[in-house]
Amino acid sequence: MAMMVERMGQRLTVVQQMQRGESRSDRPLAITITEPSGKIRRASDIFVDNKLDLKAPLLAVEGVRVAIHTPSGHPIRIKRLTGMTPIDIDHLADDIDRVMALSASRAPEFPIPQMIRMEPGTFPVKGTQLYGDRASATDKVTISKPFGIGKYEVTVAEFRVFAQAKSYEITGQGADELKALLEDTTKDDHPVVFVNRDQDVAAYVKWLCEKTGRRFRLPTAAEREYVARGPQGRVFPWGNEWDPTKLNVNTNRTSPVDAHSGGATQTSVEDLSGNVWEWTRTWSGLYDLADTIDPHGPETGYYAEVRGGSGWRYNQTYFTGAYRHSYPPGYRSGVVGLRLAEDLE
Repeated sequence: MAMMVERMGQRLTVVQQMQRGESRSDRPLAITITEPSGKIRRASDIFVDNKLDLKAPLLAVEGVRVAIHTPSGHPIRIKRLTGMTPIDIDHLADDIDRVMALSASRAPEFPIPQMIRMEPGTFPVKGTQLYGDRASATDKVTISKPFGIGKYEVTVAEFRVFAQAKSYEITGQGADELKALLEDTTKDDHPVVFVNRDQDVAAYVKWLCEKTGRRFRLPTAAEREYVARGPQGRVFPWGNEWDPTKLNVNTNRTSPVDAHSGGATQTSVEDLSGNVWEWTRTWSGLYDLADTIDPHGPETGYYAEVRGGSGWRYNQTYFTGAYRHSYPPGYRSGVVGLRLAEDLE
């Protein structure tokens, strides 16, 4: 294979070459081990009995950094290689490069909203409106699994590609407004609005999942609040002080989704307040007091929860990370759009 070369009549893997201290020019697979002092160590120092071992003495040294990349530069997590021999690692690296090259050659010819990974965590019950004025069973709401959240709302341009690709039939209340918006190329970077939750959004998400093989969905209201408030329980996505320059407020129109980057969260999620309300998968209503771990709220309802406020609002309360509002899920409005979430594990 491409990652092996002849040495003294014997084929050696690149990892074996590295263990023998051969020059970097002969190492298409890069394993870099750096001590706090800056000294570079050999790959052999993390192998025990010819297998990579996370309990190797060197890895117990505080500050040691290990970086592993395939010949094409794709990173590999060291935990993934635990217990593998040098030959196994070579084969895996080759497979990763082959798969990544194949994926690149099949890159979709449609826009995929940029996603931000959110790690598990909590946000304080204090300040939330999920439980009303009732005392919950704990002082924190827990999001127990990582998930993806759209860096921005889904834009007009992104939704138009879906509508054209599927020859999506837009009918019913608000249909003319949505059709006109999709024909207006001056609004390509604005959030798509006039989309209802249970038809338009559901069809778009289903199509995007089928095209990408990924697990997109709408966020729960609790996930949406976690992104906006953070573990600290911020009042607004950017902090605790009101600042109308950080969002689209009281303009009676939409703005580009990236027009107010100063209002981003510490995790770089933008436009969470103002511009347009965003659909969630949650029904409107108070949560069970014990529903504090990955809460989903009421099982059914007549109104779906939306979050974020809009450019048609002016009261600061509407733009807090905890504020709840609702619309019928089949309703189209010029002030309601969507932001994607994604199941990651």
